Amino acid sequence: MLAGCDTVRILWWNKAGIDDYRKFPAGKVYPLPAEHNRFEFVMPADRRLPDIIINQQGFDVPLHELLVTTKTVAWLAMKDDTLLTEFYEDGFDQSSLLSSFSVAKSFVGSLVGIAAGKGQIRSVDQPVTDFLPYLKDTAFKKVTLRHLLNMRSGIDFEEGYSSFFSPMPKLYYGRNVREQVGNLQIALPPDVKYRYQSMNTQLLSMALEAAVGMPINRYLQQMIWQPLGMESEAQWSSASRSDTTIKSFCCLNAIGRDYLRFGRLWMNGGLWGQSRIIPEWYVNETYQDTLDSKDSRGYAYSHHWRILPDGSLFAKGVLGQYIWINPHKKIVIVRFGETDANLDWVKIFRQMEGYYFSASSSKNLL
Repeated sequence: MLAGCDTVRILWWNKAGIDDYRKFPAGKVYPLPAEHNRFEFVMPADRRLPDIIINQQGFDVPLHELLVTTKTVAWLAMKDDTLLTEFYEDGFDQSSLLSSFSVAKSFVGSLVGIAAGKGQIRSVDQPVTDFLPYLKDTAFKKVTLRHLLNMRSGIDFEEGYSSFFSPMPKLYYGRNVREQVGNLQIALPPDVKYRYQSMNTQLLSMALEAAVGMPINRYLQQMIWQPLGMESEAQWSSASRSDTTIKSFCCLNAIGRDYLRFGRLWMNGGLWGQSRIIPEWYVNETYQDTLDSKDSRGYAYSHHWRILPDGSLFAKGVLGQYIWINPHKKIVIVRFGETDANLDWVKIFRQMEGYYFSASSSKNLL
């Protein structure tokens, strides 16, 4: 049945779930062998959830109860390089792959910055048609990589999740991503309006692949996964066996600790030890290039990150997948779950920052 048309797949699978990576073929992302360059956190003996109360929507709730009732499957928190908390639920553990959904977009944005820093992309202000020539002689010749990075391209694409007839389910479950890209139209001139659209990321990653001459999963492996000493073999889901295009707008699947390591990279402004992974100018531009782009909760959007006025930033995916980063307090929190429970997780992360910031100096690290 699932080998049939895309409509059957959409109706059969229906809504997205935390284990969707099992449904799709994938490109692999390999770490270095364990004896080479693996980054290790400082590991306290006690990494359990702290016994504290969280205020959410006017109610005081113990953190453990909040996470369980919201179907949180992974919660990890680090201060500096110390892994203070590591919590898993509902059959998940430290070796479980976690579906990132749109958290993957922040990886794509980072890779674009790396490619620009290496000269593989001349400028993020290059037209996308420089890389995808089959879009030439169309309105796309005015759409730049920067427009795609900031969700200001003006493409005609509806980011609806509730309707089976929206193009978004077809992009997610469909078996021919390249065909959908080839049929895209422009609705508005670029840079007129912010509109969150996953197709921006898909176009961006396909342009990146053309620029660097390899699939994005291999570029991720070469530029981030192995240099950061990741420990898991990650997967990045592709459209189908006939169309191996990576679904880069979503669908990177990795373990919690490796998402935490990626957060550490941005916590340190693109530095990994003494190595500059993401160009400093690109990191600075990420904070500055927000314009009037605001998500549904009012957070600024730039270069595939959500940015707060104090310099904190976060990656976000449907069902409540988050990498939260406070570079000034040197805190990273990873939360993955089966639902976001319609909560404002940013407020929860803010409350947790106060605990982790003070606890890291007094916690027993032996």
